[in-house]
Amino acid sequence: MRLATTRDRLARLRHFPDAPSEAYFESYWSRAEVDNLLEEIAQQADLYKHYQNLRADHVKKVMGI
Repeated sequence: MRLATTRDRLARLRHFPDAPSEAYFESYWSRAEVDNLLEEIAQQADLYKHYQNLRADHVKKVMGI
């Protein structure tokens, strides 16, 4: 917890609102862009879960499990 607090304080000294914002900036991302990307990924979670189940069923069938 202290490490996170320290990183936030250092980021604020560098004129960022928090440590994640500073890290995103260094990667040419904004906080809003990262939040939007994570939201889009979350919206596809059910589809990916369905895909994983199909793959697992196929492996079970092929391996005779």
